[in-house]
Amino acid sequence: MQLEQVDPRTAPAVARRSRSLLLLVDGDGRVVLGENEALQLLLRHLSFGPEGRAQLGSALRERIRERLSTVHGPGEAAALGIDHLVLRVIPMSGCIGSYTALTVEAVRRREDLVSQRARYHLTRREVDVLRLILQGLTAAEVSEVLLITKNTVTDYFKSLLHKTDSRNRSEMIAKILGWEAAV
Repeated sequence: MQLEQVDPRTAPAVARRSRSLLLLVDGDGRVVLGENEALQLLLRHLSFGPEGRAQLGSALRERIRERLSTVHGPGEAAALGIDHLVLRVIPMSGCIGSYTALTVEAVRRREDLVSQRARYHLTRREVDVLRLILQGLTAAEVSEVLLITKNTVTDYFKSLLHKTDSRNRSEMIAKILGWEAAV
């Protein structure tokens, strides 16, 4: 499988142009099926075996395992932010084994969140926090970027959950990205 390097500044444009991109990985993190553009966007998080087969890196596999632990029923999905991308993590199982489907989408830019700001009556600062959450930052990292305390970030996060009528981070991200039908 031949992959080209993707400039991180243009990667979100590639993902937006293609909508959701799909990867299917097995329990060991090996990519079984995948769209080339999705592999390009995740290139820095992949390793390649001796036969040239793509595999998710250990750090990404661990983050996916953590998110999968929050999925409790069939048809549920979890969201994970990484490198200005959002991965939608969907467990799948059947007679041939267990797999994880990953859809890859670009994180919305601040300007793209304007419609969500109006829809959910968000303040500018809540949009700033939301944008960083969509990029996969933790509360501690958000507090460093915005120069506010971790407790203030937690308060904004609680407010975002309340305003979007969400039970958890994954559900909130799904609603912001327009995936309400999946939650």
